[in-house]
Amino acid sequence: PSSCIRRHYIHHPSSASSLMISYSYHRQSTPSERVSMAFASTSYHRSPPSSSTRIPSADRRRQHHRLCSKSNTLKTCSAIRPNEIQNNGKIEIKKVDSDADIRGAACVRALCFYSYPKDRSEFSIRAHRLTKIEAEFEAISNKITGKDVSYKNNDVFCYVAVEERVRGDNRVPEDPAIVIPGEKSAIVCGTLDLNVGVNLPAEELVGKFPIEGNARKKRCYMSNVCVLESRRNLGIARQLIERAIEDAKNINVEEIYVHVVSENIAAKRLYEKAGFVVESEESAKEALTRMHEPRQILRYRG
Repeated sequence: PSSCIRRHYIHHPSSASSLMISYSYHRQSTPSERVSMAFASTSYHRSPPSSSTRIPSADRRRQHHRLCSKSNTLKTCSAIRPNEIQNNGKIEIKKVDSDADIRGAACVRALCFYSYPKDRSEFSIRAHRLTKIEAEFEAISNKITGKDVSYKNNDVFCYVAVEERVRGDNRVPEDPAIVIPGEKSAIVCGTLDLNVGVNLPAEELVGKFPIEGNARKKRCYMSNVCVLESRRNLGIARQLIERAIEDAKNINVEEIYVHVVSENIAAKRLYEKAGFVVESEESAKEALTRMHEPRQILRYRG
């Protein structure tokens, strides 16, 4: 024939879709051969039916209806409301003890602390999120091992909330990095840092107690408290806070603090229920000078 078309599908490892590339060969009377390559739009790897097996229009409509109905049953964790979650698995609060735990904590922070405009493509979101996961992984690893020079006067402990997935839970995790490999299916759904020391690095809002004794060993701060959106309002943040408080008391820490944005009513309510009270607050002028929203520092009173 004067021309022929070959189609190849290239599967991208970080995506569920494939890229179709069409090569069109134009044959001429001369020995030379020109090749033009056209990129089709990204689509799922589903070959169209040939003309010999063309599906009647009525059958195509029924097939399309079945595919749509099936796709509607596939939900990600973030698409499910907390009151829709059933048969929750067991939640374990623990200190990170493996790279998988640290990566899960890093991923949860990347998912919770960064948001994107609606017109941002999935590819660019995924690329940016991978960058942030790697940065958070490096930061957590360096802090808990004492390699971060800015935390040289702090002892840092990272906690994670790990949920064991129950059989029949077909939800798709928000990101593969939160999945902990092993015999049992488990995901990291929350995280928290406990920083023992006089103050957090570059932090000007500092606790006042204890007045006497070695504040370096007697005072600590909780930070980076976050839970996946699909797992909020289930008591996971409260469990993380209670575990951190318990461990702080076990190492003879007397004063526990946490910072919170003054207008974050939900977070303030959570900490108040856990036993925290407001000790001091930044003024609007101080917050403007420090280039962030006004915050409060809360002290644990039990």
